[in-house]
Amino acid sequence: MTFIICVESNLSAGLKVIRIISIHDRIDSNNILFPETKPSDVLVMIGSLPDEVLALRKSAEHVIKLQEKMIVSLPPVSASKTQKLDREKMISTLSDLGFGKSIDLCDGITSVSGYLPKVSELDSKAAVANLAFGQGTLTASPLTVCAYMSCIANGGAYNTPYLVEKAVDGTSIVFEHEKRAGEYVMSGNTASILSKYLKSAVENGNGRGAKPENTTAAGKTATAQTGKFENGEELYNTWFSGWFPAENPRYVITVFKERGSGGASDCAPVFKAIADKITALESE
Repeated sequence: MTFIICVESNLSAGLKVIRIISIHDRIDSNNILFPETKPSDVLVMIGSLPDEVLALRKSAEHVIKLQEKMIVSLPPVSASKTQKLDREKMISTLSDLGFGKSIDLCDGITSVSGYLPKVSELDSKAAVANLAFGQGTLTASPLTVCAYMSCIANGGAYNTPYLVEKAVDGTSIVFEHEKRAGEYVMSGNTASILSKYLKSAVENGNGRGAKPENTTAAGKTATAQTGKFENGEELYNTWFSGWFPAENPRYVITVFKERGSGGASDCAPVFKAIADKITALESE
C-alpha cells in the first residue's frame, strides 16, 4: 500500500475520522451496531434524508442506521450512548491503531506522536463523549490517520509506514527495509463493514467530491474544531482520508488543510485530483 500525505502536523484529529474508531470499537466488542438508535432519530437530527440514504433502507435496518450516519456525517451514537462504551477498550483500540505513537519513517525522519489520553483522564461523561467524537485532548498527525485508514483497507492488518525501501552503494545493498506481515488489530468482518460504509460516504455522502473519474474510492471527510478564534470566528482544521480503488486498495491518501472551511469542500477535491492523476499515469 502506498501512502500519500499532504501535510505532517500535530493537530486535532477531527470529528468524523475518529468517529470511525468508536464504531469499530463497538462492532468488535459486541457485534452490535447501536440498535438503541431509532430510525426517526436520524430524521430529527438533520431534518430530511437524501434519496440515496432513503434507498439504503431496503437493507437490514440495524446496518442502515449507522451507514446513514456515516453518509451524512452524523455522530454514530448520541453523547449519552457513548457512556456504554468501554473506556479501557477505547484507549487500547486507539493505541493498537497507532494513536499516541511516533512513526520512524527512516533514519532521521520520525513523525510526531500526537496525544492519546490515558484511561484515568476519561473521568467525566464529557471526556468520554469527546473522545468518541474525536474531540477533547486527542491529537494525531496525518500520517497516523493515513496508517489507520490503511488498516481498514488491508482487512484489519496494521502495517507501519516506512519511507525507504532500499539504499544501494554501487552494486552493494547498504540498507533494505525488513518487510513484515501486518498485525491484525481488528477483525476482517469489522474492516469489511467499515470499508462498505466508507465507500458509501464517497459514493452517496459528504465525500462525493473525492470520487475519482475512472476508479472507485472509500474515505471520510472531517472538520476539526481547534478551540482557537480569530475575529470572533472559530478556526477549523479540515481533512479527507481514504483509499483507492475501493475494492482492491493500492493507495491511501490523507489531505489536511489548516484554517479550512470543511473537509468536503477543502480536501475531498484534492484527493480526487491526486487519484485521477495517478490513474491516468498508470493507464499510459
